[in-house]
Amino acid sequence: MSINKKTIQTPSVVISEIGLCCVAGNQAFALYGALGGNIINSRELGIEVASSDPDDAAISPLCVSTDMVASENPTERIMELAATALGQIIKKIDRKIDHSKILCCILLPAIDEARGAAINELHAENYLKEWIHNKYLSVSSLNTSFGCMNYRFIRVDEGAAKTLAICCQELSEGKWQAVIFGGVDSLINEMTCAELAGKASLNTKDNPNGQIPGEGAAFLLLEKKQEENETENIEISNIISKPEPNTRCAEHKKMLGLADSISEIINKENISPNTIDTILLPFGLEICEQLEWYQVTQKIWPNVLDESQRLAMQVGEIEAPQPEPETIISPEILQMTSVTGNVGAATLPIALALSCGRFEYSYPDINNLIVCDVSSHDIRGAVYLSQNSKHNNNPKQAASG
Repeated sequence: MSINKKTIQTPSVVISEIGLCCVAGNQAFALYGALGGNIINSRELGIEVASSDPDDAAISPLCVSTDMVASENPTERIMELAATALGQIIKKIDRKIDHSKILCCILLPAIDEARGAAINELHAENYLKEWIHNKYLSVSSLNTSFGCMNYRFIRVDEGAAKTLAICCQELSEGKWQAVIFGGVDSLINEMTCAELAGKASLNTKDNPNGQIPGEGAAFLLLEKKQEENETENIEISNIISKPEPNTRCAEHKKMLGLADSISEIINKENISPNTIDTILLPFGLEICEQLEWYQVTQKIWPNVLDESQRLAMQVGEIEAPQPEPETIISPEILQMTSVTGNVGAATLPIALALSCGRFEYSYPDINNLIVCDVSSHDIRGAVYLSQNSKHNNNPKQAASG
């Protein structure tokens, strides 16, 4: 599905409610607190996966799991995670909203991944409808029209940021009264660990920079911004999505998708790179991911030399000059996977929830944040979030003024 380059038309879209199920519980501020406190909850997964190393008969990976669900079957676990997070949103939706005018858009694992292929979308919809009916519609105070809610399942390899942009545009154009946007995934199973091990991407004693499988679900209630509403909801101001044909090749190829996405947001918002307060980066520890982010930083926050300095440095006459600290104001970087691990199709929704948690903290205040949409698939994206603070005491904003 194509999307207009402007992506989001006015009126703007705000995040009014959050449903979350992850290792840190069900509150966005708690997830940010775990990240800020460097609380790592990884542990050895009780399964063995064949190793490519002939000296090791098997490897046992690390994982990050939540205790909020009980199912051990991967598909059932994914659906239980989704239902747990979605239920939190259902309880909070304004009864004035026509439920037949609500879109529930859910990101699922790619069909070419074992856990994704095991999910039948019709069965998933029926599961969620039945779960909501049994959990909530038996309560007399809840309107039974929730059975009319519209479901849309999107595979994450189609682009998480692109999917969010389409949902926001449809909401802005009046197709829906509200949109529930979310995603769910669980990588803590033998099938997925075997797939990651086969790509040498699994975190083990021999590959400490590999991915740590995780799991979780998050849903966000999106509504049109109401000018008369003084509630300081987080606003989705812009979304950009770009192809990335060289995914996982940053060691020897130029990566453009993420850098171009962030650069276009900077241009559309008419801001300086130095006035970006925070960037939420869902990259893990793999070398290819770290090198991709390095390429992004060199494009957006470059250490620029003049020609004479560059030539002198090349012949060894001078060392690489370092910029004065006050000339470059780098953003705060939040590395989500240090707490959540790799949460697959749930990455962007959980990242958006975490971003809302960051806005709740005021040490220091932030007024804007860019969420990077990154994955193992050939697409990148960036989501620009903002909040109009009543008291702008952000030193970055003041310094750039």
